[in-house]
Amino acid sequence: MHRALVTIAALVLFMTAAYSEDIASLRVQAEQGQAEAQALLGAMYEDGDGVPPDYAEAAKWYRRAAGWPPYTHLAMLRAEAAKPGLALRFLAACRAALPASTGLVVLGPAPAPMEKRGGRWRAQLLLQSGAPPALHGALAELRALAQALPESRGIRWFVEVDPQDLF
Repeated sequence: MHRALVTIAALVLFMTAAYSEDIASLRVQAEQGQAEAQALLGAMYEDGDGVPPDYAEAAKWYRRAAGWPPYTHLAMLRAEAAKPGLALRFLAACRAALPASTGLVVLGPAPAPMEKRGGRWRAQLLLQSGAPPALHGALAELRALAQALPESRGIRWFVEVDPQDLF
């Protein structure tokens, strides 16, 4: 009986050590930028699976995996117009006017989640960059381009850096 308990204890210790090595290897992969490893590490911290539960640490890994601040830098170009489709056309023209060499990831244009609000039609264009100087340089260029576009007539538009929401 005693020998069986020692064998079971040794097996548990072996499995725990192997699991710890797996977590360490997963952490290395996550630190190297592998989004799947980052999301898995977030889930482990959320559930307390192999690590102490830590919701702040879980949120950090989830944000890193998704490419959200503070791990990337975002800006939202928002536009609204009195007529449907005008804001989307303006943002499409802004996107087309952006040089491809900016190094930005550009998402949209897309209708705002609450497309019509206060009698105005709203749309948005999300800009994402790994480096603040690249984002701010592109925003300065985008501002000049947007003001010069003929589509800007009748459009209210503004840029929000690190937007808090998508509404």
